[in-house]
Amino acid sequence: MVSSLLVATDFSEHSKKVVDYAFELKQQFDCEIYMLYVVELTNAIRFGVRQGHFKDAIPRMKRWAEDQLENLTPHQFVSDSSVHWLIEEGTPSDHIAACAETHDVDMIVLGAHGYGPVHQHFVGTTTDKVLLNMSRPVMTVKI
Repeated sequence: MVSSLLVATDFSEHSKKVVDYAFELKQQFDCEIYMLYVVELTNAIRFGVRQGHFKDAIPRMKRWAEDQLENLTPHQFVSDSSVHWLIEEGTPSDHIAACAETHDVDMIVLGAHGYGPVHQHFVGTTTDKVLLNMSRPVMTVKI
């Protein structure tokens, strides 16, 4: 039985597919869902430079991320008390694992780009890192 899910998003062009899949599971299991975005420092710096507000880039990016999470949430669930938006700052794989533990979720839903072995060897992917370090089920959605 699944009573809670964690879906992490990077707001890439295909992330809606992953979120939609997670909400299909939410409807099937009538469960809590935690939507997570992790602000990485390099992304916050780029965001701040583009916005012309380098000094407070991280708080601005967190507000932007909250808007993005709301926009990704299917309309009928925006005010649902079983839907939670989480915005963290740091390394995505670390925060996905930490949020899964903190909220004791039954399953994590992540997107997988399917990069080749050379990319994975030199760079790694967030999904790969989560898969290696989690003891709870992780569902990947090919994007």
